[in-house]
Amino acid sequence: MRQTKEMMIKLPMVTATSYEELNKARTYPQSGRYIVKMDNGDIVVADVTLQPVGQGEARTIAEDTQSTITCFVGQPVVLDPDEWTLAIDLENAKLAYEADRKRMEEQMREASDLHAAEMAEQKAKCEAICHETEENCKKLIEEKEAEMQRRMDMLSEADEQKLAMRRMELEQEYEQKRMQLELDTPKRFAQGEWVSGKTLTEIIKALTAGKQED
Repeated sequence: MRQTKEMMIKLPMVTATSYEELNKARTYPQSGRYIVKMDNGDIVVADVTLQPVGQGEARTIAEDTQSTITCFVGQPVVLDPDEWTLAIDLENAKLAYEADRKRMEEQMREASDLHAAEMAEQKAKCEAICHETEENCKKLIEEKEAEMQRRMDMLSEADEQKLAMRRMELEQEYEQKRMQLELDTPKRFAQGEWVSGKTLTEIIKALTAGKQED
């Protein structure tokens, strides 16, 4: 016995309240083949041809079809496409999902690579700025230290100059006092006797007094 397999065909479905409506043009949107579901649950397949309609014209409610060929099917189970999915649709959905997943993974990888590149660039810029700042700070510190050393050297030189001038002043003062002391000290003659017990200044004044009177 030859085995059979249930198959499905895909046709648009319309509804009708009676068999009379199978021959009415208003039952169908256009010429074609339809599944017609009756109110009592019967299923009919109808091959319909409608009269042409001029542009801007409308069909009347009572207009009949040009031709209607029907086939009574009975009351089989009618499957709603919204309630089931074909294997091919599942496969297509799976393929679409895989394609979307791969595309998203690629986008995420590209975004990750871009982010890593941007982070590396920012890091390099920050390191360059930090290095430049460090070099500038080091240079500034060296300049300040050099400036401080120059000031200290200038102060040391000024102190040395002041000290030398003070030493010169003290030496001059000492020399003046020494010369004055020599003048004020009594001298001895060759025999070693003191000259009248007077200072040399007084003796000179006494000797020169008489000359001034003359």
